[in-house]
Amino acid sequence: MMPAVRERSLPFDAQVRLHPEDAAALAFQALKLQLNADIFRQYVRESVRRVNDLAFPRGDGHISCLAGNCSFFINWQGRLFPCVMLSELSAPVFDLGFLAAWETVSAKARNLSLSTKCRQCRFRPICRTCAAASFLETGSYQGAPDYLCRYAEHYYDLLLAELASFSSDPS
Repeated sequence: MMPAVRERSLPFDAQVRLHPEDAAALAFQALKLQLNADIFRQYVRESVRRVNDLAFPRGDGHISCLAGNCSFFINWQGRLFPCVMLSELSAPVFDLGFLAAWETVSAKARNLSLSTKCRQCRFRPICRTCAAASFLETGSYQGAPDYLCRYAEHYYDLLLAELASFSSDPS
C-alpha cells in the first residue's frame, strides 16, 4: 500500500498499487478467510461499534505501533531506524553505540504525531494510517493521506454491508 519513494511524485495511475477501495476489499476478504465465522462476526460488530462510538478512544495521535517503542532495524550501513518505512529518522549505531542510537531514534519517534484531522476522524479505530504512511503519502508527518482515508471509508462500508447480511442470515 505504501508508495515507493521513487513513485511518490508520479500521478496515481502510474504508481504500482491498487486503488484504495480495491485494497480495502481485498484486505476485508482476506480477514474473512482467516477468521472463523463467529470471530469474524464479532470483529465486524465491534469495528462498527468503535467507529460509531465517538467516545471510543482514538489515541493521542502519537506512534501506537512498535516502531521506536520496542522495535527497530539497522541497515547495512549501520543506521538504526524505528521502522522500515520511517527512513527520515535514524542514528548511526557505529558512531554512537547501540544504546545512544536507540535513545535518539526512540525519542524522535515519540515526538511524531498524526494530523489533527486524523486524530479526530471517526474512522480512526479502523484506519491504517500512521506517521510513516502520512509522510510517504503527503511528504509530511502531519499530512492526512487521502489514499488511506478512502481505504478506511470503503472498509467501513464493507463492514456495514457485512453487518446487514448478519440480520438476513438464519445462522
